[in-house]
Amino acid sequence: MTDTQNKLANFVLDPSSPDFGHLIFAELNGHSRSLMTVDAGNVAPRFGFAYRVPHTHDLIIRGGYGMFYGNPDEQIGVGAMMTHNPPFVGAGSVNLIGDKTFPSTAFSLSGSLPATQVLSPQNFVLLPSSTASLQSWPSYYQAPVVHQWNLSIQKELPAAMVEVNYVGNSGYGNWNNYNGNQPVTPGPGAVGSRRPYAQYTIATIVMNTPWNHSHYEGMTARLEKRMSHGCTCWRALPTGGRST
Repeated sequence: MTDTQNKLANFVLDPSSPDFGHLIFAELNGHSRSLMTVDAGNVAPRFGFAYRVPHTHDLIIRGGYGMFYGNPDEQIGVGAMMTHNPPFVGAGSVNLIGDKTFPSTAFSLSGSLPATQVLSPQNFVLLPSSTASLQSWPSYYQAPVVHQWNLSIQKELPAAMVEVNYVGNSGYGNWNNYNGNQPVTPGPGAVGSRRPYAQYTIATIVMNTPWNHSHYEGMTARLEKRMSHGCTCWRALPTGGRST
């Protein structure tokens, strides 16, 4: 992902990076527009078959397999993208104090909020006391992969047709996020001072990583009566499946 005005920032938490603990910006200080490198060799093979069992005219076996790739927009949403890092968002806030009964004591609807000055990336400095949430992505983007397969058996009966289908899929490297700056042990003092990266920021760090996994298997079945004597009907039989 890139932005037309290069409004992308990434909070680096890769221990091997010289930018560890800092915000880096698109096309600034030698960084690329996307702030990530991608794998351009994602091969997605697919195949299928249909087989008529020898010495039968009404027993058919079909199957298929495919490999597919996804993107993080489908899994964690655009709200976790690098466009949601300071100074492009979370640049400031206004505290309004009221008595909770009469909102007008805090803010008049006829007034206006003071404008917040948004700094340019060149002039922005991330203070450890800042509480604006940060988005952190690895420098290498690995696309999530999903394997899908299916197998079906179709049999023609004297007065109807029955079909049983087995389907399944497994996903690996699905992107998800968690708070990477959550205190891991209880203790005295403010929560902010016990955060793992408190020396860099006491804010929430949304860690986006491909750690999730999905798996599903299921079965469908149907019984169908083909057209005869001016009528036709079909019925879905009980099905089952499991997923993780």
